[in-house]
Amino acid sequence: ARNFVSEHGSLNPEKNNGDYAISKNGGEIEVWRAISEGLNAIIVNPGVILGDGFWHNGSGELFTKIYNGFPFYTKGTTGFVAVTDVVLCMIKLMDSDINSQRFVLTESSPTFESVFKNIAKGLNKPEPKFYVSPIITSIFWRIDWFISLLTGKKRTLTKFTAKAAHSTTIYSNNKIKQAIQHQFIPINQYITQIAPLYKTKSQL
Repeated sequence: ARNFVSEHGSLNPEKNNGDYAISKNGGEIEVWRAISEGLNAIIVNPGVILGDGFWHNGSGELFTKIYNGFPFYTKGTTGFVAVTDVVLCMIKLMDSDINSQRFVLTESSPTFESVFKNIAKGLNKPEPKFYVSPIITSIFWRIDWFISLLTGKKRTLTKFTAKAAHSTTIYSNNKIKQAIQHQFIPINQYITQIAPLYKTKSQL
């Protein structure tokens, strides 16, 4: 089943949500409370942000893993966006008369397979070859949890990231495009631009 996400949606407290989603939602609730008390604010909800730098943290780790030969992929989808687009949208929104609104910031919702393979191509590395099924990821996150419990090492795959890897989620950017007439850089084009920088900057 496909999940469609726009500004009209909100976190369902009845669902088994991950810590990250809960904390982000809690922060947003506080901003909405402040807005109701007179704060002039805009909320932005970016997708997975890709950018040049921070190669060993967050979404930047995708480049490091694939550069080091990460061989797996899944066919789930999620929203991706270039960091430059996030910054430009925020500047345009702050310079506008818009306030007390929320905007989804994504360029498109490609599959993890296509993103991983485009990163590999940009890095001149072998493409991930092995499709990982939902059953395999459900086994692996449990093993990862157990290893983390024994060693104290940081988790590499949680129950929620394992589920997200196979979820088909489509994000709408119609509202932001109409509000500020912003044209997003295609995410695969952006990957092609920043991937070559990995070799020169990843050790800095």
